[in-house]
Amino acid sequence: MDAFDTLLTLSEVSLGLAGFAGIIIVFGRGPGSLPPADSLRLAALVAASLGTLFFSLIPIALGFLGVSEPDLWGWSSAIMVVAVVPAHVVGVLRMRQIREEILEVAPIRLLVLAALLLAANLVAQVCNSLGVGSLPLFGVYLSGLILYLGFAAIQFARMLFVRPGGS
Repeated sequence: MDAFDTLLTLSEVSLGLAGFAGIIIVFGRGPGSLPPADSLRLAALVAASLGTLFFSLIPIALGFLGVSEPDLWGWSSAIMVVAVVPAHVVGVLRMRQIREEILEVAPIRLLVLAALLLAANLVAQVCNSLGVGSLPLFGVYLSGLILYLGFAAIQFARMLFVRPGGS
């Protein structure tokens, strides 16, 4: 399986996950608005899954524009960093606003682990975009995509089974 086939497969999986997020809302929550923690978790789930979709398609588009390897993976990593840094900042600021509600549904150790993994991915993507240590590699870029897809999948499972207020 070549890199583009792998990316297309990831884009399909991430789109399916984003679709199932809609099912959570329509059938799983009942009438009324979502509690703030669930609203943020849903936004994170959709952002991570649709982000994975978007970032899976970026290298394919760049490839069709004539960008060749390894530059393809360097540019893709750079685009990922530029796009996700503002999203992470907004997410952290929102989490700080509703800290108590978030801690009801996500233990601090899980939040710290997620923050460390997301920060490590940003460092890896910056290094990949700059070619630090070696040429930009598909594997580094792919690991970032898999991290975001895994993050979305965990959010999905936790939204199904862990609800604010213990309900």
